[in-house]
Amino acid sequence: MSSATPAAPAAPVTQLPMPIWAQDIAPIEDFGEPGSIMIHAEPGQGKSRAALTIAKVRGFDRGVVLDIDNGTEVLLNDPVLRAKHKAGLITIIRIDKTQPDAFVKFHNYFNDLMKNGKAYGFQYLIVDTLDVAQETAIEWFLANTWNDDHTKLNTQGGWGEVAKWTSNVLWQLQNHPDMLGIGLVHTKVDEKEAKKTGVSTLKPKFQGSMKDNAAGIPSVVVYLRKEELENGEVNIIADLSGTDGAISKQRYSSFLPNRIDNFSMDLLYGLIRGEVASPVAATQIPTMPAEQIAAAVQPQAPTDPQPVTTTATAPAAAA
Repeated sequence: MSSATPAAPAAPVTQLPMPIWAQDIAPIEDFGEPGSIMIHAEPGQGKSRAALTIAKVRGFDRGVVLDIDNGTEVLLNDPVLRAKHKAGLITIIRIDKTQPDAFVKFHNYFNDLMKNGKAYGFQYLIVDTLDVAQETAIEWFLANTWNDDHTKLNTQGGWGEVAKWTSNVLWQLQNHPDMLGIGLVHTKVDEKEAKKTGVSTLKPKFQGSMKDNAAGIPSVVVYLRKEELENGEVNIIADLSGTDGAISKQRYSSFLPNRIDNFSMDLLYGLIRGEVASPVAATQIPTMPAEQIAAAVQPQAPTDPQPVTTTATAPAAAA
């Protein structure tokens, strides 16, 4: 009788340690749609109404508008949006920018929405408008911020603090895990660049360093303008490529054209989600044809922020 050779013992299984970055692995559902969208335009060109059409997009049933510029009056022009507002699906928080507590309210309301927006049932947050919020911010920072020698900040230092605050707001809108952020901004001509180069660039109307950096944060930056047609109708044109001499960008070049006529958020998402046939070709990104446009539309108590300093605490009040 021959005896079988005993099997070799199984190699011990090595238990790999949990990597320190495991908690920050991006889930697959985080990819595919914008984190935030910025729309800039001159006054009266339709940015507030265009942003509010997000309420017509599947998956964005309830939302909130933080309105410091009275832009939500355009709800009266759209019966669908007006009905959604009446039904409680669109919440509008209005802040009077002329009041001394305007920035305190904006700051606290925004932070509350970032923290509790999902619990409130909101799927999107529209800020209307960011440059007006900056105007209230500079007044507050100049009045409540000190240098390390206990002197008040000068205007340049104040705008430096506003730039940091604005950057934080934009990144929170971009990175929120549960709500889409839509930031509205007025447009201005970069006069310094125009004098230096002879080229007029239309930029979001941010002050300080944010005028050059803000557009790098959102997933999509749209420059909006109106075009009067011969038949008397109005075409809302969205520039996504800078062809109108304006700052704009988008990270969906396989889906989105350089320009979209009759722009709305439902059309934008229809293109991104592949629910609307995209005209984008492998070698060229043409204008969105009007025929495809028609087929696309489907029917806690706040506390004041604490005074800040650049490098030291604010001086104590005299006894």
